[in-house]
Amino acid sequence: MGPLDYVSKSEIVHSYQSHGPITYSVKRPVRNLFSVKGTAVKMVALSFDFLVLNVLHIILVIVFQKYGVNERGADGKPKTDWYKITNEMFAVMSPLLVFFLVFYNNQAYNRYMEQFFIARKLEGIVKYITNRLRAHFRHDPFPGAEQSMREMLRTVIVAHYCLYLRLPRYTKRPIHDWGWDYLCKYGLVKKEEQAVLVGKSGPDIMGETLAFCLERLGQHVRYGHIDTLTFNAFEQDLHVMAGFIMSITAYANNPVPFAYYHLANLLTLGQLALLAYAFVFLDSYLTIVVFALLTIALLGLRDMSCALSDPFGVDDTDFQTMLPTARCHVDNEGLLSRDSVFGNAALPGNPSPPSPPPSLSRSPASQSPPPPNGGGSLSSSPPVTSRRNRVRAGPISPSRQSSLPAGQQQHRSPSPSPRKAGSPLHHGGLMNGRNGGGGGGGAKAPAASSAAMIERSSDGSAAAVSDARHTPVRRGRSPSPAGK
Repeated sequence: MGPLDYVSKSEIVHSYQSHGPITYSVKRPVRNLFSVKGTAVKMVALSFDFLVLNVLHIILVIVFQKYGVNERGADGKPKTDWYKITNEMFAVMSPLLVFFLVFYNNQAYNRYMEQFFIARKLEGIVKYITNRLRAHFRHDPFPGAEQSMREMLRTVIVAHYCLYLRLPRYTKRPIHDWGWDYLCKYGLVKKEEQAVLVGKSGPDIMGETLAFCLERLGQHVRYGHIDTLTFNAFEQDLHVMAGFIMSITAYANNPVPFAYYHLANLLTLGQLALLAYAFVFLDSYLTIVVFALLTIALLGLRDMSCALSDPFGVDDTDFQTMLPTARCHVDNEGLLSRDSVFGNAALPGNPSPPSPPPSLSRSPASQSPPPPNGGGSLSSSPPVTSRRNRVRAGPISPSRQSSLPAGQQQHRSPSPSPRKAGSPLHHGGLMNGRNGGGGGGGAKAPAASSAAMIERSSDGSAAAVSDARHTPVRRGRSPSPAGK
């Protein structure tokens, strides 16, 4: 029996979980009126407050009819010595009570829907993580990929289940022990892991999942199996999942502030107790029916607000938790084990994976050329030397000059003419800016600015040498080699 069938057929789950949302048709209001399952009538009709208030009103009506009426006037109204509660006494309290209960119910409903969407988004983010694992780890694209994929998904599914098992409404009921047995039965949790996790809350268990998954992903990054962008995508999804789990746990631990609930309860019960006495003076046994309907309405608003504010409990208005989680569990494990219904996503012909990109830690212009091979001869494919490195190199020493082959030695002009003040090299030129002459007006460039530059032609032979002082250098363009 698979996990989904096991959960759907469990008697404990049926006892402590709602059977899902009740579908109804607005075109059949009379038929819906007599429905009891999942309604406020079911919440209130058997409650202690409802029974006490209605029994109190019935006793007061009977006692008043027998002992409270002295005589009746010409209009048939009873004359009594009992103190009356008039409508003026309720003029302030009644609107205040109605406003308070309606506002309370509206806030509880908003809270209910917000938690509903968080639960559905949590299922969605688990599926996102599963598909990301499928895209990067399926079919063992690198050593250990399949094992890492399965282990990381296992921890994510355990965190999803344990969110609900560790909620306050579940920990005090048999469904909590059933849940841990279920996780062990299907190999999601080991016995030694259960001994540790059973004492942790939902967010703490999600923290263990984060620690395991991110550490495993970090090792794959260090071994070059995945890049940092992939790691960041997984990290973001896991943190979003942790935020959803934290939100649901915080809502469940703080359904409604006690002071708020106490005030709503005080106004409701106080108003109904006064009405139970005030209805006696209407001199009719029909007040028993009217008072019962009024009690159901006011107590129903109060109790329904409390139920909506905590949708992860065990009453009829609560969400299903174990069954949707089991369905999500089965679907996600299936995604890792089979191809999509649209077919195999492998590329046609199974091409070999592309080679990894070169290291970007150093640019080609900043890399130093290799040492000369075989008596000072340059390699056939010399590294590209930037204009900045050529200019910064400075003049070649006499010893270095003599060691070069005859075709590569520098040739200097016999009598270089001085650069005029208006030349491009003097004002804003490369040498002026590099040697501290920028903005200096008539400052002279150092002797290093007259370094000769050796350039290579496309066939690797030595080109003619040009003196830096005689070749103006424009910004954004490298000087043309001599002889071209």
